[in-house]
Amino acid sequence: MAVCLEKIDEHPYGSLTITFLLWKGLGLILALLSPGPGYDTSTDLLFLLDTAHNHHSAKGLNLFQSFAQHLSLKLVRWDAIYFVSAAKHGYIYEQQWAFSWVLARFVRSTTNCKE
Repeated sequence: MAVCLEKIDEHPYGSLTITFLLWKGLGLILALLSPGPGYDTSTDLLFLLDTAHNHHSAKGLNLFQSFAQHLSLKLVRWDAIYFVSAAKHGYIYEQQWAFSWVLARFVRSTTNCKE
């Protein structure tokens, strides 16, 4: 155990990067394996519009599109869109007041979001 801690002290950026990637990977795996579409199925509308305009016949492309759709349905929710909008433009809509004002200000100050 002591040897492991010494190596972490020698390479703090590498250890932090590996820890970050493992944490994000775990979150991604949990999102992919979670059952059902969740309570917010409004993301389906994006794919209904896309499939109405695009028709691909290649099997590999359809498999990739299916995986990308499954992944995005698990990761993208309208809550995220409202939060980013609140961080960028301030609180405009009633739904945006569900998010922390402090966190929205923090996101705005650490990114290139302008009012």
